[in-house]
Amino acid sequence: MRPRRWRFAALALAAALIAAATGAFATHVTPPFERAEFLGSPADFVPGGPMGRGTDVTLPDVWSQARRTAYREGWYRIRFELVSTPVAGQALYVPRASRNAAFYVNGVFVGSGGPIENPHYRNWNRAHFFAVSETVLKPGENVIDIRLVTSAVGKDGLSRVFFGADTDLRPEFDLRRFHQLTFPWIQNGINAFLIVFLTLYWILRPDRAEHLFFALALLCWSARNMLYLQWHAPPMDDATLDLLQMQLFNGVFALLALFSVRYIEARSRWVDAAAVALLTVPLLLEWLLPASAQGWVRFFTYQFANLMGVGVCVLLGLHAWRGRRPEHVLLFLAATAMVVIGARDVLAVQNKLGFEAIYLLQYAALPLFLTMGWALLKRLLDSVKEAELLNRSLEARVEEKHRELEHNYNRINDIERQSAVAGERARMMQDMHDGLGSQLMTTLALVENRSLNQQEVAEALRGCIDDMRLTIDSLQPDDNDLASLLGNLRYRLEPRLKAAGIDLEWKVGELSPLVGAGPHALLQVMRIVQEAFTNVLKHSGATRVRVETRETPAEARLIVADNGKRGDRSQPVSVAPDAATALRRGRGLSNMQARAQALGARIERGQHDEGHTVSLVFNLLARKQVARAGEGK
Repeated sequence: MRPRRWRFAALALAAALIAAATGAFATHVTPPFERAEFLGSPADFVPGGPMGRGTDVTLPDVWSQARRTAYREGWYRIRFELVSTPVAGQALYVPRASRNAAFYVNGVFVGSGGPIENPHYRNWNRAHFFAVSETVLKPGENVIDIRLVTSAVGKDGLSRVFFGADTDLRPEFDLRRFHQLTFPWIQNGINAFLIVFLTLYWILRPDRAEHLFFALALLCWSARNMLYLQWHAPPMDDATLDLLQMQLFNGVFALLALFSVRYIEARSRWVDAAAVALLTVPLLLEWLLPASAQGWVRFFTYQFANLMGVGVCVLLGLHAWRGRRPEHVLLFLAATAMVVIGARDVLAVQNKLGFEAIYLLQYAALPLFLTMGWALLKRLLDSVKEAELLNRSLEARVEEKHRELEHNYNRINDIERQSAVAGERARMMQDMHDGLGSQLMTTLALVENRSLNQQEVAEALRGCIDDMRLTIDSLQPDDNDLASLLGNLRYRLEPRLKAAGIDLEWKVGELSPLVGAGPHALLQVMRIVQEAFTNVLKHSGATRVRVETRETPAEARLIVADNGKRGDRSQPVSVAPDAATALRRGRGLSNMQARAQALGARIERGQHDEGHTVSLVFNLLARKQVARAGEGK
């Protein structure tokens, strides 16, 4: 809030408090009766009958000032003259008759503040208004008799009495009743809503204990309003009622002190200790000290509560002056107003402001309600604004992190792509060096030594071309498609097999993707199969060769079987312990074993009734475990 705005709000709040404290009421249209005759506690007095020997008194008549404390009830008579019979619409209005009173006009009962006999109603804070029928009145002298019942406190009495037209007296009575009864009821309804709201807020935010203290202060305030201003017949004796009212009053000041210092974040151990003392010490003194000392206990308790209220106001004022926060300034003004109004009502209780003065303490909580409502709304709006700013900041940071991650992802992809290209290039160079390069060097050496004829040179070069084609086939985009690569190999080798008089039987099916995963592995598988075909062509003397695939959940087999005669080799062979050593031995079976070991497979060689078999065997269970471990990472 801008400085001008909150200063204007503070001035408006102060003006409202001054208006409430002055208690500006309507000017009396009908002049009051200010003289009456008093007769103390006669048992045989009859309303409208002879008065006997009464005493002239001035109204308002306060019993403690008139030293009528020897009585607990008495009769007042007011005499007035009427020139003629009045028209309809007359009324009797008495601003205050405490604790209770019954009213008679010319001996006719017109109303009361409730039951007169013990236990009587406690109507010390209630105006009385009764319509009077014109049939009761008469020309000449008329009398108003009032039976007043008081308490042992001695501060009760009878205010001035008004009699006149209903239309003249009712507006003032309605205004007084609003201040005394209607507004406290409205405030208690607002209090109930705020108590529920603040309690729920504290349940959701238990770290904000100030809201719980304020809710408890409102609860004490509402209960005190009920007992002090509104409920005229609580089921308890006067001593218990006075003690309860005192403790509720102490609870309001103690809890508001605890709330205030926490709300402004200036918690003080002295304030906490004073609040606890205000809540506990008076109760202990009431129980420990005799009844004769209770009046002094309550007097000093109220003074201590007011003193603590003043101390909290000073603390709030200093904090507001230093921080210059609008809500703290308004809280200081509201607390100050509460102390001022409380002090004003203390004077009213002592009849220092007149017996008919209206108590204004019910208005003292209104500034706090306005301040707390505005502060909570401001805190909520600030929280919403802060959350919006935080969300925008988080969105910007997330967007920035997203761009950063996207940039890093692209860089990683580029690096991985470059690494894959470099790895593939190195693999191709290694494969060509080990395969095609080795064959070319061997062929070149034999040609230079003139050890090969033209047909042998052609055969060696054809082997080099086959190895180059295997390398190219393994680079096809269909990863792990071993069946397609074997089909390409069949397409190239089948004419050579037929030319050598060898029939080809093809029983190749789909194999698990775990078999020969990756271009390099596929190339090694193809070279093993090609090596097996080469052995069949060169050494077996076979007329038929069969290529077959088999797969179980545990293993996959790629089998090359022929019907040639090459001796007894029925026992399986194991893979060579060192792949590099096997490659150095040259080509043939050792080369096949080394390639199988590099694949994590094994070569099994055996003999059957028609010939020999060479099998490339993959352990699928082990490969699945390795694949799952890689996914877990």
